[in-house]
Amino acid sequence: MERLAAAIFVLLLVACGGSQGPQGPTGPQGDPGAPGATGAIGATGGYTSKEDVYCNTIVMPDDPAVVEVTASCNAAADLPLEGGCMTPPSASDIALLSSGPGAWSTFTTAAIWSCRWIRLSSGAFVNVPGGAASICCVVHH
Repeated sequence: MERLAAAIFVLLLVACGGSQGPQGPTGPQGDPGAPGATGAIGATGGYTSKEDVYCNTIVMPDDPAVVEVTASCNAAADLPLEGGCMTPPSASDIALLSSGPGAWSTFTTAAIWSCRWIRLSSGAFVNVPGGAASICCVVHH
């Protein structure tokens, strides 16, 4: 039995002592690795502090020819966040008819927020001195 084991050992040594054979075929793709770490937020295109947020308010002048007031972002590339209308407490027989955004999906025109009021007794558009439109935006860097 010892001779058989020694003979097998010698055969293995002789078989392993030859030159290397050709490379075999490439194996299958391995599993994907773990995701990498999240990178730092860059300053281009985003805001970096609360100081980048601003609000503009436009007050309706006391002029019967003016029946709508509109506030806008400072630049077409600035990102609008919200807008709204304010009716002065002294306004009677008045209702806010429309309060809404404009140009929020384009970068060629500054975003706006517009407001219109009506006189309840007549249904006509009306000038509301002290009525105001506001819009808050983020400065584009």
